[in-house]
Amino acid sequence: DMTPSPLLKIQDVSLGFGRRQVLSNVSFDVPTGRIVSIIGPNGTGKTSLVRTVCGNLAPFKGKIILKGKDIAARTRADLARQMAVVRQNTDPLPMPVQAYVLLGRLPFFKPFQFFDTQKDRDIARHFMQVTGILDLADAAMDRISGGERQLAALARALTQEPEFLVLDEPTAHLDITHQAGILELFFRFDSMR
Repeated sequence: DMTPSPLLKIQDVSLGFGRRQVLSNVSFDVPTGRIVSIIGPNGTGKTSLVRTVCGNLAPFKGKIILKGKDIAARTRADLARQMAVVRQNTDPLPMPVQAYVLLGRLPFFKPFQFFDTQKDRDIARHFMQVTGILDLADAAMDRISGGERQLAALARALTQEPEFLVLDEPTAHLDITHQAGILELFFRFDSMR
Protein backbone atom coordinates (compact mmCIF):
# COMPACT_ATOMS: atom_id res chain seq x y z
CA ASP A 1 0.00 0.00 0.00
CA MET A 2 1.60 3.25 -1.20
CA THR A 3 -0.89 5.53 0.57
CA PRO A 4 1.06 7.86 2.88
CA SER A 5 0.18 7.55 6.55
CA PRO A 6 -1.89 10.47 7.88
CA LEU A 7 -0.30 13.24 9.90
CA LEU A 8 -3.01 12.79 12.57
CA LYS A 9 -5.25 9.81 13.20
CA ILE A 10 -8.22 9.92 15.60
CA GLN A 11 -9.12 6.29 16.44
CA ASP A 12 -12.47 5.49 18.04
CA VAL A 13 -12.23 8.36 20.57
CA SER A 14 -14.84 8.95 23.25
CA LEU A 15 -14.38 11.85 25.64
CA GLY A 16 -16.03 14.04 28.21
CA PHE A 17 -15.78 15.40 31.74
CA GLY A 18 -16.29 13.40 34.91
CA ARG A 19 -18.92 10.84 33.96
CA ARG A 20 -20.48 13.05 31.29
CA GLN A 21 -19.55 11.82 27.83
CA VAL A 22 -19.73 14.51 25.12
CA LEU A 23 -18.36 12.61 22.10
CA SER A 24 -18.58 8.90 21.30
CA ASN A 25 -16.54 6.73 18.95
CA VAL A 26 -15.09 9.51 16.78
CA SER A 27 -12.64 8.43 14.06
CA PHE A 28 -11.03 10.39 11.23
CA ASP A 29 -7.65 11.06 9.61
CA VAL A 30 -5.93 14.35 8.84
CA PRO A 31 -3.64 13.91 5.81
CA THR A 32 -0.41 15.90 5.58
CA GLY A 33 -0.89 19.28 3.90
CA ARG A 34 -4.67 19.39 4.38
CA ILE A 35 -6.96 21.79 6.22
CA VAL A 36 -9.69 20.01 8.19
CA SER A 37 -12.57 21.85 9.85
CA ILE A 38 -14.76 20.55 12.65
CA ILE A 39 -18.17 22.19 12.43
CA GLY A 40 -21.17 21.88 14.72
CA PRO A 41 -23.46 23.69 17.14
CA ASN A 42 -22.21 25.09 20.45
CA GLY A 43 -21.87 22.54 23.22
CA THR A 44 -21.33 19.53 20.98
CA GLY A 45 -17.71 18.84 22.00
CA LYS A 46 -15.64 20.63 19.34
CA THR A 47 -13.38 22.40 21.83
CA SER A 48 -13.18 19.24 23.96
CA LEU A 49 -11.97 17.35 20.89
CA VAL A 50 -9.37 20.05 20.21
CA ARG A 51 -8.19 19.83 23.85
CA THR A 52 -7.92 16.05 23.48
CA VAL A 53 -5.94 16.31 20.24
CA CYS A 54 -3.56 18.72 22.00
CA GLY A 55 -3.05 16.30 24.88
CA ASN A 56 -4.80 18.50 27.46
CA LEU A 57 -7.76 16.17 27.97
CA ALA A 58 -7.40 12.39 28.12
CA PRO A 59 -10.03 10.48 26.16
CA PHE A 60 -12.26 7.93 27.93
CA LYS A 61 -11.23 5.52 25.19
CA GLY A 62 -9.52 5.50 21.83
CA LYS A 63 -6.23 6.91 20.60
CA ILE A 64 -4.86 10.05 19.00
CA ILE A 65 -1.88 9.23 16.79
CA LEU A 66 0.38 12.07 15.61
CA LYS A 67 2.97 11.07 12.99
CA GLY A 68 2.59 7.40 13.88
CA LYS A 69 2.95 7.81 17.66
CA ASP A 70 0.23 7.94 20.31
CA ILE A 71 0.22 11.44 21.82
CA ALA A 72 -0.24 9.82 25.27
CA ALA A 73 3.31 8.42 24.88
CA ARG A 74 4.82 11.80 23.91
CA THR A 75 6.36 14.28 26.32
CA ARG A 76 4.88 17.79 26.49
CA ALA A 77 8.06 19.21 24.89
CA ASP A 78 7.96 16.65 22.07
CA LEU A 79 4.30 17.44 21.41
CA ALA A 80 5.05 21.19 21.43
CA ARG A 81 7.78 20.67 18.82
CA GLN A 82 5.24 18.96 16.54
CA MET A 83 2.05 20.91 17.19
CA ALA A 84 1.08 24.53 17.88
CA VAL A 85 -2.31 25.75 19.07
CA VAL A 86 -4.17 29.03 18.51
CA ARG A 87 -7.15 29.44 20.83
CA GLN A 88 -10.13 31.70 20.26
CA ASN A 89 -9.12 34.13 23.00
CA THR A 90 -5.61 35.24 23.89
CA ASP A 91 -5.14 36.58 27.40
CA PRO A 92 -3.82 40.14 27.35
CA LEU A 93 -0.47 39.74 29.10
CA PRO A 94 1.58 42.78 30.22
CA MET A 95 4.56 41.85 28.03
CA PRO A 96 5.90 43.11 24.69
CA VAL A 97 4.47 41.46 21.59
CA GLN A 98 7.93 40.30 20.48
CA ALA A 99 8.58 38.58 23.84
CA TYR A 100 5.17 36.88 23.58
CA VAL A 101 5.87 35.65 20.04
CA LEU A 102 9.31 34.39 21.12
CA LEU A 103 7.61 32.08 23.64
CA GLY A 104 6.92 29.89 20.60
CA ARG A 105 10.62 28.96 20.58
CA LEU A 106 10.62 27.52 24.13
CA PRO A 107 10.09 23.89 23.01
CA PHE A 108 13.40 24.14 21.15
CA PHE A 109 15.50 25.49 24.02
CA LYS A 110 18.28 23.18 25.09
CA PRO A 111 18.62 22.18 28.78
CA PHE A 112 19.76 25.17 30.86
CA GLN A 113 19.21 27.58 27.95
CA PHE A 114 17.57 30.66 29.46
CA PHE A 115 17.74 33.14 26.59
CA ASP A 116 16.63 33.10 22.98
CA THR A 117 19.24 32.99 20.22
CA GLN A 118 19.61 35.19 17.15
CA LYS A 119 18.05 32.35 15.13
CA ASP A 120 15.01 32.39 17.47
CA ARG A 121 14.69 36.17 17.09
CA ASP A 122 14.99 35.92 13.29
CA ILE A 123 12.25 33.26 13.15
CA ALA A 124 9.98 35.34 15.41
CA ARG A 125 10.57 38.51 13.36
CA HIS A 126 9.82 36.60 10.14
CA PHE A 127 6.43 35.44 11.41
CA MET A 128 5.65 38.84 12.91
CA GLN A 129 6.30 40.26 9.43
CA VAL A 130 4.14 37.55 7.79
CA THR A 131 1.24 38.25 10.16
CA GLY A 132 1.60 42.04 9.80
CA ILE A 133 2.46 42.84 13.42
CA LEU A 134 6.17 43.63 13.17
CA ASP A 135 5.43 47.30 13.88
CA LEU A 136 3.85 46.20 17.19
CA ALA A 137 7.01 44.37 18.39
CA ASP A 138 7.54 46.72 21.34
CA ALA A 139 3.84 47.27 22.16
CA ALA A 140 2.42 45.58 25.25
CA MET A 141 0.06 42.67 24.60
CA ASP A 142 -2.47 44.18 27.02
CA ARG A 143 -2.45 47.50 25.09
CA ILE A 144 -3.26 46.22 21.60
CA SER A 145 -6.64 45.26 20.10
CA GLY A 146 -8.19 41.80 20.28
CA GLY A 147 -7.54 41.30 16.57
CA GLU A 148 -3.90 42.24 16.97
CA ARG A 149 -3.60 39.82 19.91
CA GLN A 150 -5.00 37.03 17.71
CA LEU A 151 -2.40 37.86 15.05
CA ALA A 152 0.30 37.77 17.75
CA ALA A 153 -1.02 34.35 18.88
CA LEU A 154 -0.80 33.12 15.29
CA ALA A 155 2.74 34.53 14.94
CA ARG A 156 3.71 32.76 18.18
CA ALA A 157 2.25 29.46 16.92
CA LEU A 158 4.04 29.78 13.57
CA THR A 159 7.28 30.65 15.42
CA GLN A 160 7.06 27.13 16.87
CA GLU A 161 7.50 25.93 13.28
CA PRO A 162 4.96 23.16 13.85
CA GLU A 163 4.07 20.40 11.45
CA PHE A 164 0.51 20.47 12.74
CA LEU A 165 -1.39 23.67 13.55
CA VAL A 166 -4.55 23.41 15.69
CA LEU A 167 -6.98 26.33 15.63
CA ASP A 168 -9.90 26.68 18.03
CA GLU A 169 -12.20 29.33 16.55
CA PRO A 170 -9.28 31.73 16.07
CA THR A 171 -11.42 34.28 14.24
CA ALA A 172 -14.20 34.44 16.86
CA HIS A 173 -14.88 38.02 18.01
CA LEU A 174 -12.74 39.53 15.22
CA ASP A 175 -13.92 42.06 12.66
CA ILE A 176 -14.28 40.87 9.07
CA THR A 177 -10.93 42.38 7.95
CA HIS A 178 -8.98 40.50 10.63
CA GLN A 179 -10.99 37.32 9.92
CA ALA A 180 -10.12 37.46 6.22
CA GLY A 181 -6.44 38.16 6.97
CA ILE A 182 -6.14 35.29 9.42
CA LEU A 183 -7.92 32.83 7.10
CA GLU A 184 -5.61 33.85 4.24
CA LEU A 185 -2.60 33.12 6.49
CA PHE A 186 -3.93 29.64 7.29
CA PHE A 187 -4.20 28.80 3.59
CA ARG A 188 -0.58 29.96 3.14
CA PHE A 189 0.65 27.98 6.18
CA ASP A 190 2.70 25.39 4.23
CA SER A 191 4.41 28.02 2.06
CA MET A 192 5.36 30.13 5.12
CA ARG A 193 7.44 27.43 6.79
